[in-house]
Amino acid sequence: GPDEEFYGMDDSWVVKINSEGEQEWEIMLGTEGLELPAGVFCDSSNNTLVFIAGLTQGNGNIANCYRAYYDGIVTKLNENGEMLWSKCYGGSYDDAFGRAVELENGYLFVGEAASDDGDLEDAGYHLGYHHGNQWEDRTCDVWLMKTDFDSNIIWSKCYGGTGNDHPAKVFQNEDGGFTVFGTSNSIDGDVQSGQNLHLPWNGTPSRKIWVFRTDAEGNLLWERAIGHKGNDIDLSDVIKHNEKEYTLAATSGACVDPEYQGDYNCTNAPLLEHGYKNWWVLHITDIFNYDD
Repeated sequence: GPDEEFYGMDDSWVVKINSEGEQEWEIMLGTEGLELPAGVFCDSSNNTLVFIAGLTQGNGNIANCYRAYYDGIVTKLNENGEMLWSKCYGGSYDDAFGRAVELENGYLFVGEAASDDGDLEDAGYHLGYHHGNQWEDRTCDVWLMKTDFDSNIIWSKCYGGTGNDHPAKVFQNEDGGFTVFGTSNSIDGDVQSGQNLHLPWNGTPSRKIWVFRTDAEGNLLWERAIGHKGNDIDLSDVIKHNEKEYTLAATSGACVDPEYQGDYNCTNAPLLEHGYKNWWVLHITDIFNYDD
């Protein structure tokens, strides 16, 4: 619109609409660099967290990171769309957030990271490269970072292996820890269970569903790769029924060979053999005894 300020290249645009679809407020977030919207989250106080993957540069109205790679920029707006604060997080390589969980004393930011310095120093990043070639970009780990409500970091941790590891859904547990659902094509580092679904003669591990649980301080308690030994699997959504039970929806190429099926033991799999991709719906139960 004619009254809206534009900062340069791609900015992020946030617009609030009411239940009738009418606009209540809008704001442009950016600098003279490139700022891509990565996610939005509304907390219980009607504040809005806007996640931006940014190559910030020059003047603007959000935190300027002044780095050559993408950083995770978090901007907090009040219920009227007015900026409360804007903060830049990351290291020397590509890092960004896309979602959050509201906690009793702050937030858990959820994203991906390829850095081992800056806000990710000692976070446990697992160094890897796309296709194993050191001249290509670094692979990413799942990145969890806990902050207070004023954006101050309490802890920052990475999870994964030398492949690409991506978060999809995160739930807080009654003990203050977290259960994380995502995908991974790692077979090392934290993803030791990925070896169970890997074909030794296949140089590039296929992508599997990856589930792990942490305690309240982000320490890894257990992890499990779910899938088969064939094609890549993409996780679409997760529904939490209670502390122990979840339903997952994913897509995958058919796998009818019993030797390679792994967890993909669909009774109607032969009917799907010639399809490129199928929906895979599964119900899982956490059987770990946390009282012992």
